[in-house]
Amino acid sequence: MNTKEFAENAIKNGYDGACCHGWDWIRENITELDYIFETDEYKKQEGYKYKCMPFLETKEMSELEKKAIGTAWYINQERVNKKEKEEKEKKLKEMGYTLLQGIEKELDGKKIDFIIDTTGDLFGGISQKEGVLKWVERESCLWAFEKRHTRRGYPIYQNCKIYIKLI
Repeated sequence: MNTKEFAENAIKNGYDGACCHGWDWIRENITELDYIFETDEYKKQEGYKYKCMPFLETKEMSELEKKAIGTAWYINQERVNKKEKEEKEKKLKEMGYTLLQGIEKELDGKKIDFIIDTTGDLFGGISQKEGVLKWVERESCLWAFEKRHTRRGYPIYQNCKIYIKLI
């Protein structure tokens, strides 16, 4: 199925360019466009919409069809990001790290090797550090402190991504 046929089918199945109507059909059938999404040329564009859309759109498409293809691009990016996240978590588990949720009071005082994942933040990234876990009573959560640091640490809440390995 080419991209124009995909867009036409999306419109027939409820896509109208407003809100999220018809997104379910696109999400269920997104693999029909994998012949484009899986090419090396497409992957070189690093997911940037303005670079990827020329691979997906054709001149014969109406504006609504172009919007449907734009939605398909967005859904594919969700799929790619989810896959990359799962691969990263799998790699860290293979290295012996476990995701810490912050409510394990019994880990107070344990020496750890930890990785902080702040890739979703503005200037985020992945940092690997050594340190110790401390339970902070006033906040009712664990904190990860680097070696030789007693006041500056990293709080471990439910939504933060800190992977630890006990030393």
